[in-house]
Amino acid sequence: MPTAQREARQFNDSIKKLGLIKDSRQQVHLSADLDTAFKVGERHGKPVVIPVDAREMHTSGIPFYLTPNVVWLVDAVPPQFLRFDDLHIRRGAQ
Repeated sequence: MPTAQREARQFNDSIKKLGLIKDSRQQVHLSADLDTAFKVGERHGKPVVIPVDAREMHTSGIPFYLTPNVVWLVDAVPPQFLRFDDLHIRRGAQ
């Protein structure tokens, strides 16, 4: 299941309301596995990894793009595809 990583302090009610949006980036970046998501997220602080129901997104017609360096991109992740009940939070140094 692809995951989206966010810094813990960025995780708030707006993500639950709006989903993941690209902000100043060209697209939303997704990781294919939990370890990669944490490595990417840790570059910006203590990450919160939000599982994404990519199968349902794809089934509903949302396009995914795969970069040459194996990063999955989407234009946005609507909130109904975020699995807040299965958050992964890495606390402290690992």
